[in-house]
Amino acid sequence: MRAVGGKDCVADIYCRDNGSPDKKLKQTFWFIGKVARCTGTVSLNEAVGRQWNLIEEHAARLRHVELGPSFKDLRLEIWAAPGDSEMEMAQNRLTTNMEMMYRLEKSEWEKVPLDEVGFEGELQDGEEGLRVLRTDDGHVMDPKDIAALEE
Repeated sequence: MRAVGGKDCVADIYCRDNGSPDKKLKQTFWFIGKVARCTGTVSLNEAVGRQWNLIEEHAARLRHVELGPSFKDLRLEIWAAPGDSEMEMAQNRLTTNMEMMYRLEKSEWEKVPLDEVGFEGELQDGEEGLRVLRTDDGHVMDPKDIAALEE
């Protein structure tokens, strides 16, 4: 899909536990993988909605300590960032905000053809994994707020 649609057909996918009592964990968005879609026929939220269960389960398995407990309680949120923006996100340089995705009803996601969407999950081999700290609405956090969370 990327070969045909270019960078615009790909989005980076992050998950967080919105119900965590730990403020730092609640503000931590974990990189989970990438979603691809045919941009002319499928919106970003439709692409994520069609693959919601796959993305959510992958997030819980990839980050089983941080996100696993919230998977069973249905507290995971899925967020999207522009495609191939991992480095800008990690360095807190990206001024574009993340966009929260919403779970679709079955009647909505069933209309999305499977051959027009895809998910490439992040793989980790003993690595810590990519995560970013963001505000509740997906905006870049002020460095002072990040320092306060680190204390």
